[in-house]
Amino acid sequence: ELADRGVGAPHDAYRIPAYAVDLSGLPPGIVVTGECDPIRDWGERYAARLRDARVQTTLTRYPGMYHGFLMRSDGTARGRLAIAEIGALLRAKFAQPVRF
Repeated sequence: ELADRGVGAPHDAYRIPAYAVDLSGLPPGIVVTGECDPIRDWGERYAARLRDARVQTTLTRYPGMYHGFLMRSDGTARGRLAIAEIGALLRAKFAQPVRF
């Protein structure tokens, strides 16, 4: 949505973290891709870069899913499953004590 409104530079790492040269120090990441998404490889490369930077990363590819399937989670069983799995990951992460 921000990209459509022209907010920030097109390759601004603060807007799109995948453009950052150094990903170390980022919080744990959850990357969700759909098998039929034309930009699936881009998301999966980002997950690999996070892992290479030693950032705890969960990557899940949903078979048969298309770009934006999470936005229509009410219409697909896999979308609802993805939302539930993301919620479980977040609940587990926030249940851990904060380390400074």
